[in-house]
Amino acid sequence: MYYQPWCAYDNYNYNYCGWSCCGEYNYCITPYCCDSRNGNNSGGGGGGGTNPTGLPPNIVIGYWENWPSTPNLRLRNVSDKWDVVVVSFALANGSAAEFTPDPSLYANEQQFIDDVKFLQARGQKVIISLGGATDNTFTITNTAQRDSFANSLISIINRYGFDGLDIDIEHNAATGQDPMLVDGETSITSPTKPFNQYIINILRTVKAAMSSGFILSVTPEFPYVQGGAQTWGSYNTPGQGIYGGYLALLNGIRDIITYIAPQYYNNDLEDYAALGIDNRYDADMLVRMTKALIDGFHVKDHGFFQGFPPSRVVFTVLQKQAGRNCSFLASVPGGQDCGAMPVSTYETALATLLAEYPDFRGIGTWSINIPLREGGADDFADKIHADVIDPLARGAAPEISSSEEYQTRHAARTAQAPAAAKLVDDFPQTYTARHAKLKYNVYARKVGYWRRRENSSLYLAPQSGILYPKGD
Repeated sequence: MYYQPWCAYDNYNYNYCGWSCCGEYNYCITPYCCDSRNGNNSGGGGGGGTNPTGLPPNIVIGYWENWPSTPNLRLRNVSDKWDVVVVSFALANGSAAEFTPDPSLYANEQQFIDDVKFLQARGQKVIISLGGATDNTFTITNTAQRDSFANSLISIINRYGFDGLDIDIEHNAATGQDPMLVDGETSITSPTKPFNQYIINILRTVKAAMSSGFILSVTPEFPYVQGGAQTWGSYNTPGQGIYGGYLALLNGIRDIITYIAPQYYNNDLEDYAALGIDNRYDADMLVRMTKALIDGFHVKDHGFFQGFPPSRVVFTVLQKQAGRNCSFLASVPGGQDCGAMPVSTYETALATLLAEYPDFRGIGTWSINIPLREGGADDFADKIHADVIDPLARGAAPEISSSEEYQTRHAARTAQAPAAAKLVDDFPQTYTARHAKLKYNVYARKVGYWRRRENSSLYLAPQSGILYPKGD
């Protein structure tokens, strides 16, 4: 039988732990957690499980367009419900990255810097995304160019005060260049393709130059990741194409990545039967694609791609936009609008994932600007928070002021779930008020997330902190 022990967070430190946590019974009973699958802390991006990024447990991410729009939208005017605002884009120009705030939005550079600080003062994170679908030309073929590119990114981040870096390297619609194709790559664990080796080194250099709270995210189109489950590269020319193109990069930065947030739109779905996905855009597709990133999956002829803890997984979706039509998806249910679905569908998928993985990181969207162009409001993040994240938020466990109160509560729960409670009984018997409260949280939050993948007999009733029989 295969078990997955998921650990949530306690009231003192945001401890994100997946697969295995430090402690005899694989629960977070110390302030530090580890990921036994790869020997790395599963908090993502450095730090001993103490949430150095300052991100909430569950987040909503929005891409902001750094170009003229109708109406124009400055950073300081986005909703305060966006937990992370991703500035789009820094662009590759040979062996350097470049970024300039759009002059139609900002009269000078300082205005943009002030807006970044304004959002940060509200508790929001602002990160810069490298890539996008146009205007990128990478020339990184030797170590000098590699180092030049890394230094240019560090300079941009420091100059504008960004909290992190997002990677969204795609096919360049203008030039046809796509450095993330599998072409020339023979391994997902020990990269042989020079560009993969260089970009991994670049990202590790950037991360090492920043504080422990630096955010590093990767937002590929989904064929570059889960597409590898069906074929390597493409069906017509195996070893050449996009399917699985990001896997070597992801493995190369797995210990420093804060979250991966694949884009679930703009692409066909006929090639994902290996993941149990029907050829349609709906909530089930979003859930199954995302669970594949958590569980891991077999890559066609290239071994097994290890999953990420739920706390390091996000799914990115598209907001509906009039006139945006993907004719090649016309026969795909839900594909008429390039995979854009109603917000209610996204909420269903997110709620489903949070019910199974309470520390699932969240949802992202392209873009913050779209609803405004459609005559609507910048309210995507507001809806997600109000309808899903806030109601499902794991509130503080009841205060326990004494060992006697703990014993009373614990005895009542032991009668309902003796097998699970036995694990808590084996924890060190320290009964200061703080430790009693922590121990209660371990029981209410952590034990309940021990999930058996087949025929599970116990589950944690949301927000109750009580284990009940699952039933048939």
